[in-house]
Amino acid sequence: MAKNTIVVVALALATTGCADVSHRADTGESPSASIPDFSGLAGRWQGVVSETAGSKVSGSLPVDLTIAPDGTWRGTIARAPASGEARLHGRRLILDGAAATPGGGSRPVHLDMTGDNTRRWGETVAIFSGREDRATVALNRVQA
Repeated sequence: MAKNTIVVVALALATTGCADVSHRADTGESPSASIPDFSGLAGRWQGVVSETAGSKVSGSLPVDLTIAPDGTWRGTIARAPASGEARLHGRRLILDGAAATPGGGSRPVHLDMTGDNTRRWGETVAIFSGREDRATVALNRVQA
């Protein structure tokens, strides 16, 4: 895996990720009927990605993002600008998009979390000071 990516394991939020590709079956419904309502999750979310592995050094990365009622999201992950689109899969909230890199490029973001309308959490692998390690993520909705 590339050094500047983060693998998101089920139920995760992290700074960058490797996205799984899924194909939706054609249900025959009109496109407007398949757009989920994100009003229950819309608002500002803040939290942290924290290193959890047995490393002697511990790191954390701040997360501050806003989910719009139309399912788009934007904010900062590890203080880098990030944005993308959300989708719901049962109780899981999945955020896909991109985050800026210090060199002016971008890296993919795939965030997969469980929880409810006030809290979201998961596990992931993240990069902390150039080293890849296991991490947990926790977000709280701070503003509707």
